[in-house]
Amino acid sequence: MNSKNHSRPRSIAALGIGAVLTAGLLTGCAGQSTSKRASSATSTAAPSPSAPATATTAPAGENGKTKKSMSRIATGYTGKAFVGRLAATWHVSLRASTLKAGNPAAGDTVTYGSGRLPSGTEIEISALRDHTGALMRILCRVHGTDATTAAFFAGCAAIDAPRLHPAAQEAWAKAATASVRRSYSAAVGASQSAPHQAGNLTVKISEAATVTRGTTYTRPEMDLLAYGVGD
Repeated sequence: MNSKNHSRPRSIAALGIGAVLTAGLLTGCAGQSTSKRASSATSTAAPSPSAPATATTAPAGENGKTKKSMSRIATGYTGKAFVGRLAATWHVSLRASTLKAGNPAAGDTVTYGSGRLPSGTEIEISALRDHTGALMRILCRVHGTDATTAAFFAGCAAIDAPRLHPAAQEAWAKAATASVRRSYSAAVGASQSAPHQAGNLTVKISEAATVTRGTTYTRPEMDLLAYGVGD
């Protein structure tokens, strides 16, 4: 992002390269970054009829947040092999950072990195693990609109933890990406899918525009947020 057009709070900027994705993983807000986002009027994409019947959608809480607490995607599942394959497929270089004492999630580890799609569009991948190494969240971001976004998000959603169905999650992500894109309105500046739930995993896809000079919407960014939920 252009630092001239977007303010960066010092507490976030101090985290370094992974600041935006770290903030998104810790707060659980897909589509939120250090820059202001269009949030006053968000349209929700209708579930696509092509979404897999093997999974269900979970009711969202106030402001689109799930009513369940953050948890591990699966007991003992680190997701290291999955995230490694995902990063290799999309040519993203990853590095890890352990959150320090004083942070609400001290001891948790964030693995993050960025790369580019064949068109040159920037992408980011970030994974949050708790102090035991268990995977809690994955956030994938596309800076702009790109024809390859659906394939990228499908790969991000195909988490292979026990009790999950990677092929079904992949199919849902492709359909949901297309649905969010269709419902996105430049006038509103935001769109999001209904949450998709399979086992202990919830996945959401959103598209939102950054805001500069008060009301001017710039290029949209798309996020896929996958996270574990508690009972």
